[in-house]
Amino acid sequence: MMNLTKIAALALATLTVAVSAAQTSKLTLAGAESVRGQSINNGGDVAVNFTKGGKAGAAVIAKNGRVEAFEALQPFGFELRSINESGTALGVYTDVLGTPHAFVAKNNKLTMVGDSNWGWVDPIQVTNSGIVIGTAHDNKAGFPFIWKNGSWTAIRIEGAAHAYPAAVANDGTVLVKATYASGGKRSFIYDDGKLTEITFGGSDFQVIKMNNKGQVLAYVYGDTTQSVLWDNGIVTEIVVAGAVNVYGWDMNDNGSVVGVAFDESWNSAGFVFKGGKAALLNWSIEGNATRQIDLGVAISNNDQVIGANWDEKSHYVLRKLK
Repeated sequence: MMNLTKIAALALATLTVAVSAAQTSKLTLAGAESVRGQSINNGGDVAVNFTKGGKAGAAVIAKNGRVEAFEALQPFGFELRSINESGTALGVYTDVLGTPHAFVAKNNKLTMVGDSNWGWVDPIQVTNSGIVIGTAHDNKAGFPFIWKNGSWTAIRIEGAAHAYPAAVANDGTVLVKATYASGGKRSFIYDDGKLTEITFGGSDFQVIKMNNKGQVLAYVYGDTTQSVLWDNGIVTEIVVAGAVNVYGWDMNDNGSVVGVAFDESWNSAGFVFKGGKAALLNWSIEGNATRQIDLGVAISNNDQVIGANWDEKSHYVLRKLK
């Protein structure tokens, strides 16, 4: 089996990933020891999480360089999870008692997400229409929820011991994972109370993401782990040449996926899957020699990508795939 450092030519023969040095840059914030990209929108705004002086903070770094930072008041700090096309960010902060609270933020204004009766909130994603999904706990049990403009709806899966939201589309449909007391697992697309089950021919799987076209990114487990795209019952495997295990991390509305692939020795390489073909992420960073990126973290609809390397504290932004 070839290791991934030797398969770049094979992968790149199927899809060219070419960018100029000026289009690829490291995420930085004054005084921060590390800056990790979480989500990127079409305008190039990046939701990041950082550490500064041992404290955890979060910020939105706009493409024009403007920074909207949420500084930690104590060591638990802030964390951003998602950003939509208007630049509204979804995040969570942990109070001094260790309880997480969700918020949406734009132009330095924070709006709390949830209900006063909830013990804690774990937010997942905010859509362009302002819909938020996450998991909440009301001091009795945890449950997935949909929230918008101060109103919320609990998602109930009959017979499930636990349910967890994975993603939400702009129209409010939610990708939900459910587990059962018997040990079984099922996944559904929830649409205003209606459930459509997603299956992969009896294989063990985990749903990861859903885009606005209803495509679902999932891991299928066996002797190895493979990433697949589910599209109205049609399943497409994401194949990266020379890889044994493939993990997609994010997907855009065009069905393009970024993630990490491993060979049989667990050597890793970041990849992009676009138009039915995969390529490794090999970038020229700020004018330096081309190098391999270990992980594709996020991808926007216009193919801007956040990338990371395991041995570096801060992430990179590639402004345009070709």
